[in-house]
Parts: sequence; structure tokens; C-alpha cells
Amino acid sequence: MQAMIRFLISCGLLSFIETASAQQAGRCVPPPAGLAAWFTFDEPLFRGPLAAPGHVGQGLQLDGKQQHWTVPASQRNWEAGRGDFTLELWVRVANPPRTMNIVDKRDAQPHGYLIYATYGRAGFQVSNEGEVLYALDADRTLNDKQWHHLAGVARRLPTQPLLLYIDGKLKAKSTRNSPLGNLDSGVELWLGRHHRNSVVRTDDIYFDGAIDELAFYRKALSPEEIQGIYRAGRFGKCTPLKH
Repeated sequence: MQAMIRFLISCGLLSFIETASAQQAGRCVPPPAGLAAWFTFDEPLFRGPLAAPGHVGQGLQLDGKQQHWTVPASQRNWEAGRGDFTLELWVRVANPPRTMNIVDKRDAQPHGYLIYATYGRAGFQVSNEGEVLYALDADRTLNDKQWHHLAGVARRLPTQPLLLYIDGKLKAKSTRNSPLGNLDSGVELWLGRHHRNSVVRTDDIYFDGAIDELAFYRKALSPEEIQGIYRAGRFGKCTPLKH
């Protein structure tokens, strides 16, 4: 019996050492299925005055005053349609005491989806023809100038509450189920800027902070898939040149 116990302990210790070695070596994680759009911000498109060190390679740095990035409406791979979807990214939030939109794909009703920070607290919103639903982490502030991973999950087939994951953990749910209907908004995707709409009638609200590894999936990522991306950390999701 004692020999068996020693054997099990040695196996457990070996497994721990192998796991720790793999984490120390660092590996990227294969992107989950359903990936429809992805900005690593290492692309030549982003080489310019807004480029800055990101969490994984290069990121997008915005000053909270006027800087933002526009993705044309013609790039329809960012449209959510009628199905499930997930939006995930790394963010580093500065410290202004106000609401700032990070990823805004809504029209004037508003209609579409949004990732935002309000007084340093992260939120995920889905709006359908003016019906606004959100998941907001009311307890934790991101105003520590550190990188954090955000993932907003909308399950609509069948419809369920919106979910918001922060650093791999479920932190907030909406009080009602996600709205049904086609969420395609037909407007530009704005990174770091607020779309004028019937609720907030201004577009001069800007994000102060940095964005990296923004990805959109036409599926609801599982908790394990989200945790895998978070645990990969600065090694990020695997690309054809990084595996």
C-alpha cells in the first residue's frame, strides 16, 4: 500500500512538473471554431500612429480624445445576424471617470452590439430595435492599467441571458434573455468611439486605453474555450506563422 501511495504521489508530481513546464514554455492556443473576423493588430493596416505594444505583439492605442478606428460596413464578417455570437479581446483601460465604448457596432436605434467600460467596469450590450440588454460587472474595476481579457457571449438559439467573462471567469449575466431577431446594423464597426443613437445623442465619446486581439465568432464560445484563450496570455491565438 505504501509503495502504491508513493507511486501515485510521484505520478502526480511528475504531471504537475510537466504542466508547469508547458506553461513556462508558453504556447499559443488554436482559435476556436466559428471564427468569422479577427484583428491581431499586427497587420500592416495598423502600422501607424495608433500602433503600440499590445498584450500579444502589437496593439491599438487610443487617447480618449479623438483617436478611433473605423471598420467599413462592407466588411460584413462582423455582422451578428440571427444566431449565437461571441466577441472577445484584450483591453487595457486608463482611468477617466466616465463611460467609454470600446467596440461599437450599433446604429441610431440603437441596434447591434457593444463592448464598453463605464467608470472602469466592463459591460457587454446587445440592442434590438431600441430594446437594450446588457451584462455589467458592477463589482470589479479595470482601471489598473493592466491587460484584461473580455468575452461577451450571446446565446439566441435558444435565447439565454447575455454573459460577460473577464480574465477567463464568468462575471456578469443580463437580467433577461438575449433579444431575438436580426442584429445586423449595416453601420461601421467603431473601435474606441461611440455611435450616436436615440439613447445617447452624441458621437464624441472616445476610449482611453489599448485594444488587442479582437475576434468575432458566429457561435457561443464555451467557458473552456474562453479560459483557453485567457490562459494563453501573451502567446495569443495561433496563426499560420505562429504555432
